[in-house]
Amino acid sequence: MDIENEINDLDCSKKGTFKNIPPKCLKGAIDICGPVLLKLWNEVIINESSYPQNLKLADVTPVFKKENPLEAKNYRPISVLPTVTKIFERLIQKQTLDYISQFLSPLLCGYRKGFNTQTALLHLIEKCKIMLDKMVLQQLF
Repeated sequence: MDIENEINDLDCSKKGTFKNIPPKCLKGAIDICGPVLLKLWNEVIINESSYPQNLKLADVTPVFKKENPLEAKNYRPISVLPTVTKIFERLIQKQTLDYISQFLSPLLCGYRKGFNTQTALLHLIEKCKIMLDKMVLQQLF
């Protein structure tokens, strides 16, 4: 079951929100929490296309960036989401990516796991090498 896999993959050292179920508790009670979360996922989020309002809330903390600490523009917000939200977020991402990846070009490297700027650069270099080889062969014959 995907939800149980996501619960097992949670990092117990990460801090949760104020009114949060800690990852350690979710892991310890996976046999109880797993079916409840699965029912919430299937019946509310998937079937009703609705996301529970209380799972949309995050604890936001301003973190100082640079220069003058008296100016608001020198702070950036850090949002800590509830643990259950993180589980559902990963499920949405995986299921969406499973569907949409069939439509993506194999050369698209941005925002995809296992692809980065080096991958794009390697594709470009390889294409340039092939073109140069063709040009050299045309000049020889």
